[in-house]
Amino acid sequence: MSRNNNIRIGNETIKDLQYESQNYRVWDDKIIGFGISVQKQSRSYIVQYRNKYGKQCYYTFGRVDNIAPDDARKIAKKLFAQIALGEDPATKRDEDKNSMTIGKLCDWYMKDGMGHKKPKTQLGDKAMIENHIKPLIGPMPIKTITRGALAKFASDVEKGEIIKRREKSKNPRGLIVVRGGVSAATHSLGLLGTIFEFAKSHDIIENNPARGIKRPPKNKRDI
Repeated sequence: MSRNNNIRIGNETIKDLQYESQNYRVWDDKIIGFGISVQKQSRSYIVQYRNKYGKQCYYTFGRVDNIAPDDARKIAKKLFAQIALGEDPATKRDEDKNSMTIGKLCDWYMKDGMGHKKPKTQLGDKAMIENHIKPLIGPMPIKTITRGALAKFASDVEKGEIIKRREKSKNPRGLIVVRGGVSAATHSLGLLGTIFEFAKSHDIIENNPARGIKRPPKNKRDI
């Protein structure tokens, strides 16, 4: 799954990388070990390195559709610096896959996955995460999430499942009571789909469990 040709990884060269009946890799001509993996369904940035035991490893850190080449080069350089200090990003990724919860994924998404959204949209998404997603399914490990669990989550939000959480506010004892509704269920399920796509683009999951789940109609009033 490898080609010998080295290229300058940039916007123009990326456009020319097409799947050709089998997977292959191309490598940057300046940063040794930084490349792109071209597969039937995706084109992803990778770094190739040897861990402390001498084993050759490959670490995928994002798809070309989501990260600009210049940003990918900076990430690759940072990864190589961490590897030089003894870190193993591929092993850490595998550990994250097994231990990451929905809540931790949401925190990661709010930190690194929302920069392209308008400030008002970011505020709405963060409120949806803190008010509905984290309280109801935040502790669940990603690997245990099923379509059934997400359908139940959406149903609970739609029915107005009452959520209480403590936060600094003008309310007595700082207690905030959150009630859901149809609009909240539709929004939160759509947001989860986006968050899972973010996880998928970083190779934390292979498939988006929120894809295809029927959303409540938007013309009903919230509870």
